[in-house]
Amino acid sequence: MKGRVTYEQLNAAVQNINTAVKAKYKILRQPLKSLGDHSRKLQTRFKEQETKDTK
Repeated sequence: MKGRVTYEQLNAAVQNINTAVKAKYKILRQPLKSLGDHSRKLQTRFKEQETKDTK
């Protein structure tokens, strides 16, 4: 199976993506006042990246 992705590798990649998305939306849901400086900058950047198609 040279060059093929196994189910385990695919599932691991999907889990990593899901973890990243969960962390992103956890930051987006929190009020701005409760966030630290780094998280506040991340939230601002995430909101700038949103378009009407991605909402």
